[in-house]
Amino acid sequence: LSMGATLVREMAGARPDGRTWRGSIGTVVLAIPEHGIGAVRVAGPFGVTVLPARGIHHEGLAWGARVLIVDLEGRVAEVCSYPEGE
Repeated sequence: LSMGATLVREMAGARPDGRTWRGSIGTVVLAIPEHGIGAVRVAGPFGVTVLPARGIHHEGLAWGARVLIVDLEGRVAEVCSYPEGE
């Protein structure tokens, strides 16, 4: 929990634009609990970034899962699972 709080604190200054991240494929680096927030790592125009994230349908996602960023709500990426092998 403290690692998650630290990540959220460090990312609070970041202001990603939804248009920049929408459609990007990322990897869960802090498990996303059901109805909660975790974190995803995603490559973007300015290098690799870690963003706070939640499941778009409030589903949980395990560490290491590949995800698609569907939208940004505030500073939190809304993600869904991305099929392996795609």
